Amino acid sequence: EGVEEFITYSSSKPEVVSVDEHTGEVTALQEGEATITINFAGNDDYKPSSRTYNVRVRPLETLELTVTEAGYATISSEKVLDFTSLPELKLYTITATNDNKATTKEFSYKILRANNGLLVQAVPGTYQIPISASEVGYAPVGNLLRAVANTDVTADGTQYVLSNVDGVVGFRQVVTGDKIKKNTAYLRVAGGAAKTFVLDGEATGINLPNVETPSADGIMYNLSGQRVSKNYKGIVIINGKKVIRK
Repeated sequence: EGVEEFITYSSSKPEVVSVDEHTGEVTALQEGEATITINFAGNDDYKPSSRTYNVRVRPLETLELTVTEAGYATISSEKVLDFTSLPELKLYTITATNDNKATTKEFSYKILRANNGLLVQAVPGTYQIPISASEVGYAPVGNLLRAVANTDVTADGTQYVLSNVDGVVGFRQVVTGDKIKKNTAYLRVAGGAAKTFVLDGEATGINLPNVETPSADGIMYNLSGQRVSKNYKGIVIINGKKVIRK
């Protein structure tokens, strides 16, 4: 008790790993290795002493995700994915396929277990999804999306992939023999009853974050998440809000 004031911390390579001299809080700065020394100066009750431990900093591994102009993408990985640092990405599962509609449901967890697929909604662009060092993640319950985690899959006519056809976002039937890209996800529906399943449910209430549009003459999206021109008539999304243009 009361020895904390006699303890200090130091790093052998502060450019790799810095450490707060008084609290011992460690911050990784770049790839490499460093030795942290804990030094006790001694007091009336205890002799001076020191301890060391080694820290290795590895580069952050990520998986690149491209969200198209439609505002959607699918993703899967053979490793655990961590979406914690990307709150602007909205995550969904597909829970049913009825009447040519694919029912979506929000996935509330931020750590996705390996070999599971998700539908992602976001502002169009490229995102780097961190791969977790942990093997623990959450598996979606009742999710119909199948993962293409580590290698391309050859379609057999029962798979449906995310597509944007004539301004409508949904899952389109893949021609037998075509390839489904790895790190994506698809629906498997036997029988080929429909050519396309249109998105329906929670993911269709589009609320795209960080779309900087100063007025209705700026960037706009329709209810399918597709970017539209200023001459578009109907309900559009501006700054994440629904607006009727007549």
